[in-house]
Amino acid sequence: MTENALLSIRGLHTYFFPGKAVGRAVEGVSFDVGSSESIGLVGESGCGKSVTALSILRLVSRPGKIVSGEIIFERGGKKEDMLLLSEQEMTKVRGGEISMIFQEPFTSLNPVFRVEYQVGESAKLHLGIKGEALRALVMETLSGAGIKDAERVADSYPHELSGGLRQRVMIAMALISGPKLLIADEPTTALDVTVQAQILDLLADIRLKRKLSVIMVSHDLGIINRICDRVNIMYSGRIVESSPKKEIFSNPLHPYTAGLLKSIPSLSKIEKRLPAIPGNVPDPFDPPAGCRFHPRCQKAMDICKKTEPGETVVDGRMVKCWLYK
Repeated sequence: MTENALLSIRGLHTYFFPGKAVGRAVEGVSFDVGSSESIGLVGESGCGKSVTALSILRLVSRPGKIVSGEIIFERGGKKEDMLLLSEQEMTKVRGGEISMIFQEPFTSLNPVFRVEYQVGESAKLHLGIKGEALRALVMETLSGAGIKDAERVADSYPHELSGGLRQRVMIAMALISGPKLLIADEPTTALDVTVQAQILDLLADIRLKRKLSVIMVSHDLGIINRICDRVNIMYSGRIVESSPKKEIFSNPLHPYTAGLLKSIPSLSKIEKRLPAIPGNVPDPFDPPAGCRFHPRCQKAMDICKKTEPGETVVDGRMVKCWLYK
């Protein structure tokens, strides 16, 4: 565990138990988030990145369950394992000290309440602010989220707003109580390219102004490149590579990381069809033996099919691959 880490996750296992089957969605995930640091969790759909994010706030619903591990978060100068906190204490953490922006704002916002009520609810709970002071804080926070006509938006219902405005409202909801850590789970999903760029610029600006720590969850390495300092590549519930952003893009170590980078469109050359990684992410209820990426890997060796690789440090970077053993 890094001494100055705001958040340290160690050996996190989150499984799903529908009947007698066991789905290993997250297996042995470990990483740190430093103060004012932005960390990326990257991988295809089904790799476990969103379940990891939900596990941090203990929001995994049944049949999911956090089986083991530690989630150490610094609260009031003390490091506490959030898996040991009572539900009452976790209520103080959620939205107060750690906030989350969910994937789809339209389903996350309540359709029967106006924006002012939904944005102000967290400040009312965590900061004890009410009345005119609360409305003033809501207006200030909405404006800080890049909403120019804050009063109109505050008096609106979610269905009266565009997708971009709803996402800005979600950002305001996450920030109003002054959290130390922000988890953004695919925050630009379903937005057009122009609005997506605006939201990413807004998040980058807010992070610097508020000195926030950020965990950015995304399948898009282009988004991660704009926001993050360090990148964790996830595959089949495990982190297979962890590295500073610059090194990930200039010299990927794991074949899966290299495959993800090749699938990013390039402005310098025109291709009829982007390279794709063959196959699909393994079923968490029936993963392959050995390295879970080996059925899709062009560099797979015999040992990859039988034995799972452990962690190897290469030039200060972590990778789980037999190529480096």
